[in-house]
Amino acid sequence: MQSRRQKVIEESPASFIKHAQRRELAQMVHQLLDVCGYQGLGTIEFLFSQDRFYFLEMNTRLQVEHGVTETTTGLDIVLLQLELASSEAKLPDYIPVNAGIAIECRLTLTAPTKINQLTQFDFPNTIRVDTGYQQGDQIPPYYDALLAKLIVSAQTRTQAIAKMKQSLENVKVNGVQNNLAQLKKNY
Repeated sequence: MQSRRQKVIEESPASFIKHAQRRELAQMVHQLLDVCGYQGLGTIEFLFSQDRFYFLEMNTRLQVEHGVTETTTGLDIVLLQLELASSEAKLPDYIPVNAGIAIECRLTLTAPTKINQLTQFDFPNTIRVDTGYQQGDQIPPYYDALLAKLIVSAQTRTQAIAKMKQSLENVKVNGVQNNLAQLKKNY
């Protein structure tokens, strides 16, 4: 789901893509990267329509949603990128096996003002929370509005949705206008 051209909810993996299609996609990605001699991590995006993939774009950096991929594959993508940059590792030559489904919700500021102080910033300890903030922090209005990424995983999509719904009910954020109510409404 997107809001104002920003992704707000992410899922991994795309549950409608069959294993054979995933293998075909991985082969296309390897061919593309081999042709241009690319070394490192990045994101290659495709549109999928009528059982066909269409190349959209390549980002030569990690995307903010890498956490859902890490959660389902067990790979530490940030560490792997650092190892690749220091020539201490090589990319695995296999398609990572996805275990279950992961969902990420991005908690963001919705109306930044000059004073954005987090007076309450609490999350359930049963989920992954990626953030650089803590209660009491001032959030400058000049940068990205992302406050935290909330990531859950489960064996099935239905279970992951239920877990996210319950987790969002236990998130407490005060002092800043944010999209928590919108995220709850989507679940």
